[in-house]
Formats: sequence, C-alpha cells, structure tokens
Amino acid sequence: MKITKIIAAILISAMLASSLCACSANSDIPDGYQLVACEGDAFRLYVPTTWVCWSEDNVSDAYYPEAGKPNVSVTAYSPDNVMTAEEYAAMCETEYAVALEGYELISKEQSKVAERDAVVMTYRVSYGDTQMRLMQTILVNNDLVYSITYTALDDRFDAHMDDVKAIVDAFTFR
Repeated sequence: MKITKIIAAILISAMLASSLCACSANSDIPDGYQLVACEGDAFRLYVPTTWVCWSEDNVSDAYYPEAGKPNVSVTAYSPDNVMTAEEYAAMCETEYAVALEGYELISKEQSKVAERDAVVMTYRVSYGDTQMRLMQTILVNNDLVYSITYTALDDRFDAHMDDVKAIVDAFTFR
C-alpha cells in the first residue's frame, strides 16, 4: 500500500547520505541556515547550520547531532486522485492507527505553510521500548502532497521545537 511506503520513508529517511542530496549555502539562504536539497526538488528546506544534512533516496532530511538524532524530513507523494491536505491527513490517521505500534494522535490543527493550507498532526508511536513523537505538517502543491516531518525521542521532542517551527516557517516552493 502506498501509505505504508510513505510511513517507512518518514520514519527511516535519515539513514544514509546520498550523492543526489546535499547541504549548501548561497545568498538566498536565510542567515544561520543551510539549504537541504535533492536534485530536482520543487521546494526549499532550510535548516539551522547547527543541524547536519543526512539525506537519501530523494528525501531531503537533516538531523540535530545528539543521541536519538531528532530529524526533519520532507517527502512528496503523488496520490492517484487529487487530495487536499485535510483529506490526506485523514487518510494518514486511519492508516497509522493500523500500521504504527502504539499510535496516539496528540493534536491536529489547521495552519498555513508556504502560503498554502496545511494540517499539522502531532502523534506518538512506539518502537519496542522506545517512544517517539512526530509532528507531520501536510500541504499540497501542484497536486503533490508534501509532508514535513519532525521526529524525535518523546522525551526530547520539545527541546528543538523553536528550530523546527523556524524550519517550517522558512519552507518554500521554487
């Protein structure tokens, strides 16, 4: 099922570096940030220079260098039918409840990201004895669904929220 592939990409996207993706700096990048880019990305993901780029398989991703490696990734999904961010979020809720161990929806709210309607879902999942918390920001651009996902150990989730909010606020499309 396509959603299972998306779940896998979100949860393990930060495993190896890719030659197609890189961090870079140029004059368009906000001060104190670096661009995390994969070849052909339609978006711009900027992360603080204190974060480390760690991308593979055309998933733009960066992590904060500490135990548990809290990370932010962007994935794109091309649904069979055009979907709104709200419709995609509802589909995710249903699928996650079945596919993810210990899935618990903490919050779901409407937002705007890159001048587009977005849905922000925060939820908890279990990996054996490890509790993870994720904040998934879902938006649509040109019929593609984009997911900006922040993943951290549950007890470290709040430690990087200022950075993560700034990362989401800086996200844009070309």
